[in-house]
Amino acid sequence: MTDLTKVKASMILASARFWVIIVVLYLTTKNLSQEQIYQSIGFYYLASMIFEYPTGVIGDYFSHKISVIWGYLIIALAMILFVVSTTFLNITLVYVIYAIGAALISGSDTALLHAVSKNFKNDMSQVRIYSTLISAGALGVGGWLGSIDLRYPFYFNVVFFLGAIIFLLSVKSKNQEKTTGNIFALAKHGISYTFSVKELLHIVLVSSLISSFYLNIKWFYNPLFLALDINLKFWGVLGGISILSIMMGTYIYKKVPEKSIYLYMFLFIGSLILMGCTNLLWVSMVGFFVVNFIRGFLETKIEVDINRAIKSEVRASVLSFRSFLTRFGTYIIVLISGYFLQRYSFQMLMFILAGIIFVVSFYSLIVIRKFELIRVHDLK
Repeated sequence: MTDLTKVKASMILASARFWVIIVVLYLTTKNLSQEQIYQSIGFYYLASMIFEYPTGVIGDYFSHKISVIWGYLIIALAMILFVVSTTFLNITLVYVIYAIGAALISGSDTALLHAVSKNFKNDMSQVRIYSTLISAGALGVGGWLGSIDLRYPFYFNVVFFLGAIIFLLSVKSKNQEKTTGNIFALAKHGISYTFSVKELLHIVLVSSLISSFYLNIKWFYNPLFLALDINLKFWGVLGGISILSIMMGTYIYKKVPEKSIYLYMFLFIGSLILMGCTNLLWVSMVGFFVVNFIRGFLETKIEVDINRAIKSEVRASVLSFRSFLTRFGTYIIVLISGYFLQRYSFQMLMFILAGIIFVVSFYSLIVIRKFELIRVHDLK
């Protein structure tokens, strides 16, 4: 088995999230109120933002492989602690541990794949397709496991993360070449490099904005399905289909010629508005599936574009900085969503988010499109 296959396998295994579908229900068995549960989720996003940078730079300073292995190991530990924790404080501390593990993985897994890949666009697309497929399967299996015992989804995730570690242990990985004196200097260098490359900066900004929304989308399922008066027994099916829609978007991205980012963003923002039309069931459902379908296009395209614009010695640092901005955006969207869902409606929330995304990304899209046109001209 080649190093490339091992890295791909580890990333695909680590993408399974059996516990996501039952975590809120499970936490209610710990005598946490709904308010405390969502407070702990908000605290996780805040902790993720705090630990994301420069923790994610460890991969650039020491080894991407070591950083990812430790990240997987810490998240596996967090899964076990979820099972044994019984209080709001303990659950909150578990989220902190999980955030540290996620920060160690962030950026370094992509940089490790890039280091062993000869065709990053193709390999990244493959990883996204199979990761999405296993995520959809884990969602369904996690619900079934949870119906037997709510602890089982967490145990399954521990097994999958340990399997991902086993694949990485034999990957040949040399220590990173240190271009600066210490890890904090390298973190600063990663940020300054991002701001010094105009195209990269605006791709990072747009990527962070889009990813912030998609990290929150799982929390929108509940209010959306309630607003559409969909029977509870269909929620898991619709959630699984939405994940498969992401995979289909990623697959088609590989097959079609490169398109302007304008097209992808137009479809993304338009589908948000359609999803918010909760007075029209089928219109809202079309928007719901298109939002997930276009995710496969947008995130894969941006991943390829951002890695093309980065020089290798700061790759994980830049990607980690992107993740830091994403976590910040995610936290802001959580606050906005809670405010509007409590006072207004899901429809109003989607219109507000569509407007915010359009306004915030407008200038960056113009800059990115300018560089796209330059590349097209150079190829002629």
